[in-house]
Amino acid sequence: FNSENIWHIPVNDIKYKKVSGKNLEVYNKYIHGKYINIDTIQPFDWEYIPPEESVNTKWPDFIDKATAIPVDKVQKLLGYMLYNYRSASESYFISMIDERDAKEGGGTGKGVTASMLHYWTPACVVQGETIAKDFSLLLQTWNGERIVAIDDLTKYGFLNQFKSSVSKGMMWKRLFKDIVQLTLEESPKIILDGQFGMDFFTDGGVKRRAIMLPFSGTLFSGVDGVSVEEHYGGDFPDCWTEEDWNGFYSWCVDSIRLYMGDRRLHRLNTTTDKGWKKFYDYTYEKYGGELFRTWVMDSVDKWVAETKNKGGFSHEDLLKQYRDFVSDNNLRNQMASSKLHGAIIDILDYEGYEYIRGRDRTTLRSYGNSLVRYQQ
Repeated sequence: FNSENIWHIPVNDIKYKKVSGKNLEVYNKYIHGKYINIDTIQPFDWEYIPPEESVNTKWPDFIDKATAIPVDKVQKLLGYMLYNYRSASESYFISMIDERDAKEGGGTGKGVTASMLHYWTPACVVQGETIAKDFSLLLQTWNGERIVAIDDLTKYGFLNQFKSSVSKGMMWKRLFKDIVQLTLEESPKIILDGQFGMDFFTDGGVKRRAIMLPFSGTLFSGVDGVSVEEHYGGDFPDCWTEEDWNGFYSWCVDSIRLYMGDRRLHRLNTTTDKGWKKFYDYTYEKYGGELFRTWVMDSVDKWVAETKNKGGFSHEDLLKQYRDFVSDNNLRNQMASSKLHGAIIDILDYEGYEYIRGRDRTTLRSYGNSLVRYQQ
């Protein structure tokens, strides 16, 4: 911002603080009274422009065309990433996902999105293949950046290992040096980039912490779409004008404001039906994936009727129905009882059913689609 255009940020016991483009360290110093990395703040001078004007610049236009959810929801997620403050109750990791099948290639804009974050706050990139071999190498090349982007997370990325890192602080392991335990405040935030399946379902901590950011692949695609360079006439941000830079920084500010207005994130608030089903099918691929999900939904009417007429359906009957499904489809892997109930609950809760497992019987009632409820 310039001196004629001041944005007020509400903070703890300091009612308002002024923030300017020429003095960005004020933002870092006084948000919640924290003083973090002042020397590494990007020292650009820029002028704030309101959303109705910044929407016509390249960055907001790109986000609108690349992602599969409303722009304000994208802004809230990235506002969390750019907001330089952490607490245990506000600890998430953002998972950028492709709605399209991984076989159709990437090129949807996830990498561009991650790379642009460092123009607001310091960020670094770690290859997914590196931490797949040894998760302790996550911060080996880290040098105090506020964001770590995991590029090309391998198939079935082990999200459960990230949950303690984002909620309790990270271990900083460097070559030939002692391991340092970072506090939560010192630890960077994490954003993931992966084309393949990730298990968002079988770990309760991951369910709470992992937030999907889906990319549609409708315009930008490595197979049947165009690249960012082709569409905008150059790489980001090399092709930007001064007005584009003003639009980018203004968009970042508006994103942080949006996140600060309601600092709760929920995974169903930012996913899409296509994205949810894709990753559910990946998670349970060896148990039938889409076949299993279809079997559950085909059984719903029968289970609801048994709940009304008999007060529920027995676990024994459910297991028999499941074993028949496995046999009919020649599946090699079969879930144990506890895993089966969890897999069914994930589907039915999403589809809007209350699945209550009792001692020997289960009841099922409809209460409205979860995706619809969370996105209202």
